[in-house]
Amino acid sequence: MEKILSYLYYEFDNEEIIVESHNENGNDEINCLIKEYKKVVYNSLITSFGLDFILFEDIDGGNVQTVHNFEKGVYANQKFRERGERQYNREDYVTASEMNRKKKEIYKREKELRCEYTGDKLQKDGSTHLDHIVSLKELHDDPKTRMLNSVEEIKKIGNDNSNMALTKASINLSKGEKSMEEFLNTKRKGSNMTNAEYFKINKEKATYLYKQSKKKIDSHNARKLLQHYSREIGKDSILQGSKLGIRQALGIICTEFTFIIFDEIPLLVKELKNNFDLKIFWEKLRNIIEKAVICVKEKFKDILDAFKNGFISGVLSSVVTTIINMFLTTAKNVVRIIRQAIVSIKEALKILIYNPDNLPFEKKVCAACKIIFLGISAIIGNLITEAVQKLISTSGVASIPLIGEVLNDTIPIFVGTLVSGIMSISIIYFIDNSDLMRKIIKYMNNTIYDNVVNDLKEANKILDNYISKLMDIDIKELNKKTYEIIQINNRLERGEDMTTVLTDFLSSLGCNMQFKNFEEFNNCMLDKNFVLEL
Repeated sequence: MEKILSYLYYEFDNEEIIVESHNENGNDEINCLIKEYKKVVYNSLITSFGLDFILFEDIDGGNVQTVHNFEKGVYANQKFRERGERQYNREDYVTASEMNRKKKEIYKREKELRCEYTGDKLQKDGSTHLDHIVSLKELHDDPKTRMLNSVEEIKKIGNDNSNMALTKASINLSKGEKSMEEFLNTKRKGSNMTNAEYFKINKEKATYLYKQSKKKIDSHNARKLLQHYSREIGKDSILQGSKLGIRQALGIICTEFTFIIFDEIPLLVKELKNNFDLKIFWEKLRNIIEKAVICVKEKFKDILDAFKNGFISGVLSSVVTTIINMFLTTAKNVVRIIRQAIVSIKEALKILIYNPDNLPFEKKVCAACKIIFLGISAIIGNLITEAVQKLISTSGVASIPLIGEVLNDTIPIFVGTLVSGIMSISIIYFIDNSDLMRKIIKYMNNTIYDNVVNDLKEANKILDNYISKLMDIDIKELNKKTYEIIQINNRLERGEDMTTVLTDFLSSLGCNMQFKNFEEFNNCMLDKNFVLEL
């Protein structure tokens, strides 16, 4: 490494700076590499202790609540946590007085009452009850229903007339909070008879009523789920897209600004070390800042592109994360990995498919390889972040007063980002300078590009031969033959006998046939002794 890399050694002692280098003559390529390494360090500091810490707050399961995560007890925010952890209390959904009021309304409206499970006649007194076909506890215990609906909404669904059935008090009390299937098939204590048999319930009718009520509830939840995902994915996509766009744009601004200032300040200190003047110092410092501002302004187009690409990547990462969490629960570090992967894949596809800079084949492949490998290094950086985070959490660093929690959150991110950045620059250097990469690109160029070119050359050769043959054709003769074919087609369209038309055409060519029309042709074909002569 000593033969490849130079190093900068800064020593601030009485405002003195010593710059040492193993390569006194300098090497532009190596200096550029060191410059990029320094940019990575600055960017790591800026993003880890600044932008990432401020802009992103990744959580297990992503920012959009999914039914799968709700069932696993993983919540996107406090609202869903409260819904998920709320214990069942029948009084939250209905009271005895409310049930009695509904029952009295039915008594006034209906002249005759019959049990909807048995068909038996009912009395307008305490022996008649209103049963929740789908029990309130069953509604409460359904994760999808509880996730998508507030207490008031569940109360409205559960007490809807479509979910209520008049029945005997004994049946209702025996059913309690059980589901319909459980109630019907449960055996009575001390008996081999099921509830359905004991109460003489029409199982088909009771099951039908249950399915109809459940179908309406499921239909309601399906609409709510569609609205939920549409709304939440839309909101989170815009939010994450904006955050990642701002992060990418500010990353360029802050890194360029910091890089220039940190490069110029040591030179300024060295210049004024023997004759320090505060006025000159502030004037020079202002010039450095102006230089940094000008440099950032020159990158305005790059900053806009970074925001646009960051926004698109943020939207895609939000959608992909949500879809994955519909089936699997992702840890918060996996969310970061998805975000980094989406950015890399999008940029690589942009170069390979759209090729906005009109790069030749070999450079296009190199650029795409860099982006893919940079994405991989970012993912490795996230894995390192997670490993360091686990190490620090078991080391007791978080217990340090005031700064413990900050260190616990930021050190893992910084280490992971730093490692990822250094790997990225090394990969870029390898792709640009490796003989192996040159051989791979040359092989791809020969096998893909050259084959395409050869195929095009062969097609061009065939086309040239065909055109040269066309050039030898007598145009007048071609027009005459074309006219003859058109005339034949016109006669056929008018309904003339096909045999007659074709016979006339062959006669015009000097071919005298042994038949003149279809009838003669048919007779010839039926004659076993017929021999066709031209």
